[in-house]
Amino acid sequence: MNLRQRVGLLVCGATLYACFFGLSQTAPGLRITFHPPWTNASSAEAYVWLGTLLLLTPGACLLGVALAPWLVREIQALGVRVTRLTSRERRLGTALLACLFAGLARVGHAYFLRGFPFTDDEWAARFGGQVLAAGVSTMPRPTPYIAFPDLFLYAHDGRWAGLDWLGVQLAWAVAELSGLGDAIFAVAAALTLLGVIAVGARRHGATGGLLAGALLVASPMMGLLSFTTHAHVLSRGMLAIALWAFVVATERRTLGAWFWTGLALGVAGMTRPFEVCALVLPLAVAELVASAKRGELARTLSGVALGLALPLLATFGHALVVTGGLLPPRLAANNEVVHPYLAHFKGALSLSQLGERFGANFSYNLVMLALWFLGPLGLLLVAVGFGADRFTRLLGWGVVVSLLLALIHDDHGLHLVGPIHYSESIVPLSLLATTGLLRLLESLRGRGLPTEAVVGALSMFLVLALGTFTVWNGLALRRQAEIHEYVYGVVDSPDITDAVVLAPSYSNAWNAIPRFRVQGSFVFSWRRPRPDLSDSVLVLLDAPGEESRLRALLPDRRFFRLSRTKDGQLELVALPES
Repeated sequence: MNLRQRVGLLVCGATLYACFFGLSQTAPGLRITFHPPWTNASSAEAYVWLGTLLLLTPGACLLGVALAPWLVREIQALGVRVTRLTSRERRLGTALLACLFAGLARVGHAYFLRGFPFTDDEWAARFGGQVLAAGVSTMPRPTPYIAFPDLFLYAHDGRWAGLDWLGVQLAWAVAELSGLGDAIFAVAAALTLLGVIAVGARRHGATGGLLAGALLVASPMMGLLSFTTHAHVLSRGMLAIALWAFVVATERRTLGAWFWTGLALGVAGMTRPFEVCALVLPLAVAELVASAKRGELARTLSGVALGLALPLLATFGHALVVTGGLLPPRLAANNEVVHPYLAHFKGALSLSQLGERFGANFSYNLVMLALWFLGPLGLLLVAVGFGADRFTRLLGWGVVVSLLLALIHDDHGLHLVGPIHYSESIVPLSLLATTGLLRLLESLRGRGLPTEAVVGALSMFLVLALGTFTVWNGLALRRQAEIHEYVYGVVDSPDITDAVVLAPSYSNAWNAIPRFRVQGSFVFSWRRPRPDLSDSVLVLLDAPGEESRLRALLPDRRFFRLSRTKDGQLELVALPES
C-alpha cells in the first residue's frame, strides 16, 4: 500500500469518526438519558449504539489499516521487551499494571460518578457493611419505620440489616474498618485484571497475558463498572482469581492448589452465587470427571471442599443469625420491608411470563452483551476462540449456562455499564477472545496471508472506537451524577450538623427540577442512614405527623425541611421547636 492510499484511508476513517459526533445534530442527538423501565433505551442512546457500529468501528479500522506499519512495529517492539523480562520483572510489571488500573478506577469513580452510586443497591450494601463493622449482624430498627429509607434492606422482629449477599457487605465492612472507604472496590477491579493477565500468561506466555489484559481493559463493560461500588466488581474480580487458581491446580494437582481454587470460588460466590456457579459449572463437572479417571477425585474434592467451607459457613451462619434460617436475607421470605423492584415475577410461572423472561431477559441481555463486551469484532474473536481447546470450550459453555439464568431471573437488569447481570462473563469472554485472536493470526500466517492490516485495524478499534464509546457513556453517567451532587450538596450544607432533614422521596426531590427530570437516574431512594443513626445529617422521609415522633426519637437534633424555592431550586428551611 503506497502513501497515497494510506492518506486516503486516513481521510475516510477520520470522516467516519467525525460523522459519529455529527449525529449530535440530529433530532434524537447523542445525549444519553436514563429512565425506567430497566430495558428502556432512549432514541439518543440507540443512535450512540448505531453510530458506534456503523461509524466508529469502520472509521477506527480504516485508521488502523492506514497506520498499521507503525502500530505493528510498536506492538512487536513491546512484545520483544516483554519476552526478555525475567519472571520476577513480569510479576512486578503485572502488579504495577493492576495498581495503575486501580488508580484509573478511582479517578473514574471521582470524575464520571462524582463519588456517588449509580444504583440504590450500593447505598443498601454500604448499610449492611456498616452493621457488620459494628461487630453485629443486625441492629435495632428505629421507629417510626416509615420515616427511614429502607430500599433493599432486610428487617424482621424489630431489627434490620443489609439485604444483599454477604460478600459485598463484608467488603463494605472492611472499607469501614480499614479506612479505605469505597477504594476497596478499585482494588477488586484491579484483581480482575490481575487474574485475567495471569491466566492468559499461563496459557499463551507473557505476551498472551498482556494481550488478554488489553482486551479486558478495552471492553466498556470493564471500565465503566470498575468505576462503581457495585457488588459485581467484587464477584468478577474473585472469579478471575479463581480461574487463575484453577489453571494452576490442573497443572499441579495438589491438595493445596485445589484448596485455593475452592476458597477463591467460595469468596466469589459469597457475592454473586448463582452467576459464579453457572459460569464455572462446565469446568467443574469436566474436571471432576477427569480427576475420577486419573484416580484423584478424592484429592480434588477434598481440596475444593475445604476451600469452600469457610465462605459457606460464613454465609449460612450469617443467614441463621439474621433471618432465623439457612436462607440468606436476599432469599428469605420473612422480610418486613417491601421491595417493589424484587417482586416483578411472583407465583407460578405462566407462559406469558416465560415469554417475557426470554425476550426482556435473555434476548435483551444477549444483545447488550454483544454490544458492550467488544462489539462485533469481539463476537468474532470469541467465536474463533470457542473451539480452540477443551478449556475454552468449557469457558464458552459456562457463558451459555449463565445466559440461561435469564429464564429464571426476576429482574431484567440495567445496561448503564453493560448488561449488569452478566458482568462476570467478561472474564471468560476476554480469555476466549484472546485465544481467538491468537488463533486467527496463526491461521492467517499459516496460509501465507498478511496480518499487518488485521493487527492495525483491531488495535485502533480497541483504543479509539471502544474508548470513545466508553467515555461517551461515562459522560452520561457524569450528568446523572450531577443530580446527586446537587441534591446532597443542599442537604449536606457545611453549616448544618447534628440535624434531621425531612424530605420527600428522593425521586420526587430530583424529578422536581426540569433538567434533572430530562436526564434521569436509576437512584430513587435517599442514602440509608448509618445503622446507629450517627450521621451528621439524617435525611428522613417527610410524612404528616412524623415530625413530633422523630423529635422524640432524636431530641438533640435540629430539624429542617427540604423545600423548593420560587425559582424551582431546593433549599433547607429550619423548623421551629415544637
